[in-house]
Amino acid sequence: MTTADSMRKVVLITGITGQMGFYAAREFLNKGYYVVGTLRYTSNINEDADRVCNTINKHCDNNRLFSWRVLELDSQSSISDAVKEFKPDIFINCAAMAHVGESWKIPETAADITGVAVLRCLEAIRRYNPECSFVQCSSSEMFGGQSEGTINEDSKLMARSPYGAAKIFGHQIVNVYRQSYNIPAYSMIFFNYESILRSHNYYTRKVVMTMGEILNGNKDKIVLGNLNFCRDWGYAGDYAHAIRLAVESEYPTDYVVSTGVKTTGYEFIIKAFSYANFCLEHDFFSFEKHVVCDNPEFVRPNDLTYLCGDSTKIRDRLGWKPTVEIDQLITKMVNNDVFNKEDI
Repeated sequence: MTTADSMRKVVLITGITGQMGFYAAREFLNKGYYVVGTLRYTSNINEDADRVCNTINKHCDNNRLFSWRVLELDSQSSISDAVKEFKPDIFINCAAMAHVGESWKIPETAADITGVAVLRCLEAIRRYNPECSFVQCSSSEMFGGQSEGTINEDSKLMARSPYGAAKIFGHQIVNVYRQSYNIPAYSMIFFNYESILRSHNYYTRKVVMTMGEILNGNKDKIVLGNLNFCRDWGYAGDYAHAIRLAVESEYPTDYVVSTGVKTTGYEFIIKAFSYANFCLEHDFFSFEKHVVCDNPEFVRPNDLTYLCGDSTKIRDRLGWKPTVEIDQLITKMVNNDVFNKEDI
């Protein structure tokens, strides 16, 4: 960091290898912040760092203002050392053991990395940098028992997975530290956000990536579980913008971030097939020919069937609104994974 750079505000982002980590970094880099992304140590850490840096260099303004370091969320000393070293103005926790299905297989890890790690981050801020704004990426999975209507900041928390329960702990500990220690802490309650950077084992990306493999002759079916679930899918870049609006408003609170538009798993596939067929100028993809559903391998215990958010609060207070609707989002993902046209 140069002398001039040291005068800039510093943003520390955990989970920089995930899609929200990238979009948050892009959002703040493009506004002239100095961004530090953190990675956990693995045998592939240099490859992960190269991939992150290459993506940042390719798609972000002011990419020279980006650096990375190792940080372990299961270690209080690791988090505290990073806070002491960089003295961030903003600390954004995008990291989590994020796959809901996997949280059933390793629930203790989900509880620690997704839940208790939030406490460690807040403790590091409380001890060493209490003026730092903290942003927790909370999740609609905290409201898993909802079956109708829309969910807002005051809706009842009722997790139905280890992941959702861990997110509730993280969400509530943010409120505890905000009220008890006056830490400027924000909880961004994100409904499902997607992009071409979504991991391949998530429903939306699995569908469009398999479409690409079918078109190339490498597969003939998309094998899925239940398709009767309903989600509120938005664009990750829009949700990263919500983070910046929140912290720059300097009014620490909770915000639901969502589109308010309901789409079923079945409708997502039909929309993706329809757009791909339009581009191909013939009906190549069809549900009957290319989809196998209700495979027991992909059915989770106590799975959620309905999630839809009410983001009135952040729209009214901060003027945030989604810029990419569901059809545009699907277009981006299909262009990338079926037709090799990158649109990040």
